[in-house]
Amino acid sequence: MTPEQSLAISPRILTQAQRELYFSEVYRLLERAIGEEWIARLRAATDELIERSRRVSRSDAVWDLEPDHRPDAPRLRRVSAPVDQHPVFWEYVSQSVMGDIVADLIEIAWLPEIIKSQREALIEGLARLKNRLKA
Repeated sequence: MTPEQSLAISPRILTQAQRELYFSEVYRLLERAIGEEWIARLRAATDELIERSRRVSRSDAVWDLEPDHRPDAPRLRRVSAPVDQHPVFWEYVSQSVMGDIVADLIEIAWLPEIIKSQREALIEGLARLKNRLKA
């Protein structure tokens, strides 16, 4: 899908001018796009993952730990596929306004360039969006 094809689809959240700027500059700043309720839920889920990481002593397929990570002072660098580790992350991808924002911007050809966990989350979210765009 080309930018022109994407722009031909009526936007759900963004203005046409915001979308055009995104395709010309390849980024878009949306202040306060994530509501306070979602931020609170995502922070709580992140806190739960940090607590779970206390039981992990070294990095593995899920947990990427800092070298000085300890149970009494967890240092979690990254969690692989957060949508698989806590339901709130999947709820955010599938139920928040972000899916509509992505639908306003996404160019399918770019997906292979997105890192694996982001690509997988986007593909899952796009399944829902694809049906909405056909409607």
